[in-house]
Amino acid sequence: MEKKIFFKKSLYILGALLLLYPAFNGITGLVKDPKLKGGIELKHDVAFSFAGWWNGTWQGPKEEYLRENFGCRNYLVRLHNEIDYRIFHKGHNRNLVIGKEDYLYEKEYILTY
Repeated sequence: MEKKIFFKKSLYILGALLLLYPAFNGITGLVKDPKLKGGIELKHDVAFSFAGWWNGTWQGPKEEYLRENFGCRNYLVRLHNEIDYRIFHKGHNRNLVIGKEDYLYEKEYILTY
């Protein structure tokens, strides 16, 4: 009975640590995320001002910046894309075609052929 309780507590603690790790890494910056490749437009941080706070122009750009710049984002984007490809055979590029034996093609090359 004690082993069962210990296992449940350990599982809860492990789950909490996994959920808090991106926030911890975002604050401390201990582990550097490798950059994503491709056509990505990075949002720049917005300087705080009371005028922007009161007229509502600061919140939108700051929210966009924080949405794209949190801890472990690049790892999570890669994990999401890998799960979609491996399990659901779905690609996130609109010109991507998945062929036989899981070869990846672009539509332009197929149409040219």
